[in-house]
Amino acid sequence: MYKTIKDIDLKNKKVILRVAYDVPLKKNGNEWTVVDDSRIKISIPTIEYLLEQNCKIILVSYLGRPNGKIVGDLRLKPVAKKLKQIFKKEKVSYLEDCIGKKVENTIKDMKSNEIILLENTRFYPEEEKNDLKFAKKLADLGEIFINDAFAQSHRDYASTVGITKFLPSAMGLNFEKEIKILTKIKTNPKKPLVIIIGGVKMDSKIDVIKNFLKQADLILIGGVIGLIFLKELGYKVGELPGSFLNSQTNDTIKKMLVELLPFVGEKIILPIDGVIEKTIGLKKQSKEIDIAFLNSYNLPISILDIGRQTIDLFSQYIQKAKTIIWNGPMGLFEKEKFSQGTKKIAQAIANSKAYSIIGGGDTEEAINKFNLNKKISHVCVAGGAMLEFLADKKLPALEALKNQNAKISAYGRSAEGRKM
Repeated sequence: MYKTIKDIDLKNKKVILRVAYDVPLKKNGNEWTVVDDSRIKISIPTIEYLLEQNCKIILVSYLGRPNGKIVGDLRLKPVAKKLKQIFKKEKVSYLEDCIGKKVENTIKDMKSNEIILLENTRFYPEEEKNDLKFAKKLADLGEIFINDAFAQSHRDYASTVGITKFLPSAMGLNFEKEIKILTKIKTNPKKPLVIIIGGVKMDSKIDVIKNFLKQADLILIGGVIGLIFLKELGYKVGELPGSFLNSQTNDTIKKMLVELLPFVGEKIILPIDGVIEKTIGLKKQSKEIDIAFLNSYNLPISILDIGRQTIDLFSQYIQKAKTIIWNGPMGLFEKEKFSQGTKKIAQAIANSKAYSIIGGGDTEEAINKFNLNKKISHVCVAGGAMLEFLADKKLPALEALKNQNAKISAYGRSAEGRKM
């Protein structure tokens, strides 16, 4: 159904390799460095395979949310530095743009086994609009398109979807690996299947939760998403991050929440207590409180973690599970006093006998922070894409590969690409 990197002739070809280098960065003095290189490392097998075929490799990715503008702090230069450390024998270059004459001329002079990393595609608004003119400019840089960015396969972008209209396309080794593992879980999971959802991105997870109702035995919900459910049930949960509940998505979320509320207590399990931070004068104090008593508080509060009772309840369900899928922390785990919920749930999963899959940047960061990554059956760097695939939603980039039946011509262009 899908072409893979091993299904097409790549010898001496100029290959556009779509990677997911949306990595966390930190600033040391005047220089940005990569904090976690997991997403870079998972692309190495595909890059090495292309090097074995004497390919000229053009790496394409986005980083962060620059909203169609050039943002100095979101350049891919730190990623290029990390790649140079990994591929010491090959020439690795970085270009400060992803299209244009300078890019075209540099790529024209490429030699076999050279690697060039193009600049952040999100610096152009056309990327997120899946603008075909922009997609063709990217496609014209190479002869073959390989998508190894499973983590960004739920994005209907020019560099993940539009580009397949102009080039013979296939999936890379990591993309193929993720699809195989997740397909097995989606089609035949061992029961009970327990889904754990946390984090803050309600607008991207609400319909996924709805879809999971058909497959899961239980859905345990924490983090800000759990608070949104509780708020809809009438509890005073305090301040919620407004940026994740903007006016455009609020009505849609509310409508779907209403549809899901009848399943609360049956298939959907919410926190029964939480760690609150209350403000008294100029001081902030934290303590645990039962959710049932929330409405008796008149002081401004914020719930920043699940409490011990919820940890015990969720852990009981986790121990009975035979398959566990987890995405999103239970609280503000970056701060020690609000990290226990995420830590204890991570430990419960690691110590269970279930087949466990975790996905998403924050979840992966938490697993690494607590040194539990080796006790998880499969760590998927994709968050949204993993959830949407498992919840039986269509991933635009995967559909584009499925519909791509182009054959490599003498010039490395599809018939559709030549017509354009």
